[in-house]
Amino acid sequence: MGQACRQGVAFQMVDRHEGLAGDGGDGLAGHGADDDSADQARPAGGGDGVDVGQADARLGKSLGDQAVDMVEMSPGRDLWDHAAIGLMFVKLRQHNIGQNGPIVAHKGGGGLVAAGFDTQDDHVPPTNLFPLLVPAVRTIGMTNEPILRIGTRGSPLALAQAHEVQARLRAAHPDLVPEGAIEIVIIKTTGDMVLDRTLSEIGGKGLFTKEIDEAQLGNRIDIAVHSMKDVPTVLPDGLILPCILEREDVRDAFISLKAKSLADLPAGSVVGTASLRRGAQILFRRPDLKVEPLRGNVQTRLKKLEDGVADATLLAMAGLRRLGLAERATYQLSPEEMLPAVAQGAIGITARDGDGATLARLAPLDHPESHVRVVAERAFLAVLDGSCRTPIGALAELSGDALTFRGLVIRPDGSLAHELTLHGSRAEAESIGRAAGEELLGRCGPGFFDFKTA
Repeated sequence: MGQACRQGVAFQMVDRHEGLAGDGGDGLAGHGADDDSADQARPAGGGDGVDVGQADARLGKSLGDQAVDMVEMSPGRDLWDHAAIGLMFVKLRQHNIGQNGPIVAHKGGGGLVAAGFDTQDDHVPPTNLFPLLVPAVRTIGMTNEPILRIGTRGSPLALAQAHEVQARLRAAHPDLVPEGAIEIVIIKTTGDMVLDRTLSEIGGKGLFTKEIDEAQLGNRIDIAVHSMKDVPTVLPDGLILPCILEREDVRDAFISLKAKSLADLPAGSVVGTASLRRGAQILFRRPDLKVEPLRGNVQTRLKKLEDGVADATLLAMAGLRRLGLAERATYQLSPEEMLPAVAQGAIGITARDGDGATLARLAPLDHPESHVRVVAERAFLAVLDGSCRTPIGALAELSGDALTFRGLVIRPDGSLAHELTLHGSRAEAESIGRAAGEELLGRCGPGFFDFKTA
C-alpha cells in the first residue's frame, strides 16, 4: 500500500490462504516468498499469500469514530484497522481509491479477500461502483466464538449498513471491540436470488427478510440489520424491532445522463425502476413518460443506466450516501415532488423477544425521534395492508413534540391518487398513522386496490 490521497498508487491484496488468482506475480508488492508457512503461495496464484507485516495506508484523519492511519496484515492474520474496520470500505471512496478487479469471498478462511485496487489523483473509474474493502467475515473453522452475530443480506448496501451497526456496537460496548467479538453472517434471501421479475410479481417485501428471520429464530444469528422500507409490518412470532438508528436522508434521487431533472426528460423517455411507488408517482406527474422494471442492487442499476437500458432511474438518497455515491444523484427530489416509501432512510435492528442481553446491547443505538417517525409510518402501512404490491408513500416529521404526517395512496398507472396531512403529538404517533390509513382507505372506496390481485 502507499499514499492514498495525493499520488497514484497501484496495489493488490489477497487472502492469507490464497495467492492472487490469475496472476503470476507476488501477492503483495512483488517481494520474494516469505518463510512463514501461512504466507506461501497457493495453486490459484504464482506468488505469496501475504508478504508484509504492516503497510502504512495513511487514509486520512478519521475512519469511523477515531483517527486511523495504519492498517496491518501480518502472517496468518486478517487485514484490520483497529475499531474502525467496519466503516473502512465506505470511507476509502472518499479518498479516491478505486477498484479495478472483483472482490471475491473466501469460503474457507477468515481473511480479507481482495483483488486489484488502484487510486489516481481526483479520478475513480466511472464503472467502479462497489465498496472497496470488505472486512473479514467469520466462517466455519475459526476458533474464537463471537459474542454477537449480525445477520444481513450480502449486497454492498446491506453490508455497509451491517458494518455501521457493528461500529456503533463497538463504540457502545468495549467488550465488542476485539476482532472476532462480532460476527457478520451473510444470508441470501429469495429477493436477492430472483432478479428476472419485479417484487410485486414474486410476493412483496417479505422476500428480503424471510430467510434472515428463520436464521434468527433458529439461533444462528442474534440480531438482523434491515432497511426498514423492506420490513413487513407484521414480524414473525418471537421477533421484535427494538432499535432504529438515526434516520438518513429520506429523499429519492433522480439519476440520468440525459436530463437534469424529472421535469426535463423528453416525452417518451424510459424511467427504470422496480418500485411501484416511484413508478406511479412519476406517471401521475408525467404521464408522457414510460416506466419500465429495473431491478438489482444500487451498483447494478447504475451500471444499467450507463449501458442505456433506461434514460433515468430513481434511487434512495440514503443508500447512495451510505455507499459514498451521493455525487451520482443528478437531482434530489423533495418529499413534495416524490413522497418517500414508509421508513425510507431508516435502518432497523430486529432481535429475539426475551433476549435480554442482546436487547441491552441495542438500547444505546436506538434513536428515539427516528423510532417515533417509523412507528407512525408503519402504522399507516399496516392499515392499508401495504407491500411492494401497493404504491404507498408516507413521511412523518417531528418538530419538538409536534408530529406532522403525510400519506399517499396511488394507482400503479398514476391515474388516481389520494393524499392527506395530519397533525398531532409524538405521543400519538401510532394512532396518527392508523387514523391516516383509515381515512385514505375510506376515500379510496371499493375496487381501488383490485390491482393487487390482478
